[in-house]
Formats: sequence, C-alpha cells, structure tokens
Amino acid sequence: FVGNRTECALLMLLRNWGYDYNETRSQHEADVVKLYGFTSARKMASVLVKMGDSYRVYNKGAAEWVLRRCKRVYNEYGDLVEMSDEVLEKLMNTVTDMAKVGLRCICLTYTDYPMKDPERPEDFFEDPDNVDRNLTAMCIVGIKDPVRKEVPDAVATCQRAGITVRMVTGDNIHT
Repeated sequence: FVGNRTECALLMLLRNWGYDYNETRSQHEADVVKLYGFTSARKMASVLVKMGDSYRVYNKGAAEWVLRRCKRVYNEYGDLVEMSDEVLEKLMNTVTDMAKVGLRCICLTYTDYPMKDPERPEDFFEDPDNVDRNLTAMCIVGIKDPVRKEVPDAVATCQRAGITVRMVTGDNIHT
C-alpha cells in the first residue's frame, strides 16, 4: 500500500477482513462529494459521500478528539446507544490504556445528513467543523506506531545538549 502509516494500517485491516480496497473504492468513487483532509489542528479527516437520497460523512481521527464529537456509539453487542458521559469516560480510559502500550488510537465514525434541508446554510458542507459533529462511533483501532530508527540517536543528541525530551511520537501524551 502507498500512503502514511495510518492509512496503510487501515488498508491492511480491510484486506485482513477480506475486502479489496481497489474494488471498494472504484464502486463508490463517483459518490464522493467532498474530501476534508487531515490537519494537525483538527486531528481528523473526513469524506462526504452521496448515499441515495442523503449524504453520509465518514470520519477518522485521533480517538481522544473524535470521541468528544460523538453523540452515539455501537456498544459491544452491536447496538446503537447514546454516548453518555459514562460511556465516553470508559472509551477515553480504553484509549489511554492503548496509548500507554504505544498504540496510536484512531476512532472511525459516521454521521448522516438529508440531501435537502431548507434550514441548512448553503455553504454548510464547505466547513469541516460543521460536518464533523453529531458523529456515531463505530470503533477504535489501535495502530502500532514504532519509533523510527533515527529517533533514539536524535533523543540522545538532545539529552547530551541538556534538553529533556518529553514527547517522542504521536499527539497523545501516553504514547
């Protein structure tokens, strides 16, 4: 696969589940309305897709950021439930536990919008902050994020120079 480590890990997951990424993409490529690329400020990326007479936003990003935008979640039995404070806390604790063992935690979500909504501003879909709300959490994946081979030498160089290194990789303090 070609792409960053996160993208490649998710594509490998699809392949392990028996899905052909190229086939799936070619089946749905014409339905893509808009891409919202990843930014370090948003810590997520999304795609707006036409699905029959509605739109669906698929979103992926740093779990600790994305989960806060979720209103619903699929529980361990596959039931769709409201994202209560208790459920959010449990999921955040899971993310922290995963990060402590060096996993980059990505939350995969979606939300639906009617194709036509007279109350929706004309430019609503231009701003990703509008569309990445009221999400439904489908899952959290933990991706191995090994330290690149040049990092230990760079850290040692910093330490010899009197610099204390606090974070080596990732955005989560626990990785």
